[in-house]
Amino acid sequence: MRAALLTLAVAALAPRPALASTQTSSASIDITAVDVGATIGLAAALGALAGLFRSPPPNGWKHSLPGDQPFLDHATATDRATRDTISDVSDYLQDGLILSPFVVDVGATALLARGDLGLAGSMLMMDLEAVAVAGLFTLITKQTVGRVRPIADPCPGTGDDYSCRSSSSRRSFASGHSTAAFASAGLVCAHHDFLDLWGGGAADDAACATALGLAMGSAILRVPSGRHYVSDVLGGAIAGLFAGYVMPYLLHFAPREPRPGVDGALALHGVAGALTTRGDTAFAGGLDAALEHQHAFDAGFAVALGANAAALVDPDGTSFRRIAPWLGARVAGVGAGVVLDYRTRLIDAPETELLVGARLTAAWRRPEHGVQLAVTWLPLVDGDSDDFTARVDVALLRYASGFVEVATTFDDDHTATLGLGGRLPW
Repeated sequence: MRAALLTLAVAALAPRPALASTQTSSASIDITAVDVGATIGLAAALGALAGLFRSPPPNGWKHSLPGDQPFLDHATATDRATRDTISDVSDYLQDGLILSPFVVDVGATALLARGDLGLAGSMLMMDLEAVAVAGLFTLITKQTVGRVRPIADPCPGTGDDYSCRSSSSRRSFASGHSTAAFASAGLVCAHHDFLDLWGGGAADDAACATALGLAMGSAILRVPSGRHYVSDVLGGAIAGLFAGYVMPYLLHFAPREPRPGVDGALALHGVAGALTTRGDTAFAGGLDAALEHQHAFDAGFAVALGANAAALVDPDGTSFRRIAPWLGARVAGVGAGVVLDYRTRLIDAPETELLVGARLTAAWRRPEHGVQLAVTWLPLVDGDSDDFTARVDVALLRYASGFVEVATTFDDDHTATLGLGGRLPW
């Protein structure tokens, strides 16, 4: 209710610039059936991940990153009542921003003022696509990273155990308010930069600047409220701007000239296989996501970056989660690089590892299909056996993909999985 009242107030007070005589056509937004399918798939993934990631790692971790501590020492309010008031103001700003692209831009401007149903529908689909991506980022980071909020105290008698605290206290990274606010502000800027909703010029510039200012306010207030570290806010802001502005530009407004040196894909798979822990093997199911982007140069040399994320759960409740970003170089389909592997296993108590290792790949690719073998070596520093992962990814068709993976984890425990799903190439 508060968000609706705030948004209606903003819409009522906003200046009414004269709309350009040349109406923006919905053809200005490149919306395809793939966008519709990808949005539905992202929404389904949100629901599935919400079921898999029901709570963050139970014990959590609480450490300041570079730049966090000065703001905690000098900006965080000292009493709870003040922190709650600051948090409420941040809530109002976030809620108004979330509704603004839909209520003001799509509803009031495109649909009512312009009477352009096609434009309103295309804008709505683009906005939902961005919101789904921002939501996935927020859900995955909050439910897997397990960072403890600045104001949370450890359990009595412990120094670094937060399992007795609420699950919300272990969802500090990334800031959901910052992600949502900047994703919404990015959408407002995309609407007014690329579509000139208010006729172009100062009016559209003012709309973008106002949205960014409100997003900054909502995000910054998360620090004095004690809900987040500065690094949480920055991470959310970057992800939000990518989802709300950069991604819509790349997918819907960027020129479509051929770019033979740049390619990549985002894939989402349903997973089935075996999870072996402490000598016991059980069937497990879950989800897997893979992102890869490559830029090729002359002489067959290419630079590539990406990330893999996976979650497996067996019937007994044993779970294994992994997030592994990587960076590498390739020559003629053969590549080498470095990988950062963050993983959590939950049996009786949670266990967490953060490892750095090497990643070797060999790929055979064509525009519509291809095969890639990736082998990862993660040397352990505590004397246990090193971990290895071997994975074969297959692009079956342009929008379909699958993989087979065998991995050792946590003291010679291992997983063997098969995944099938869809991919969105570019």
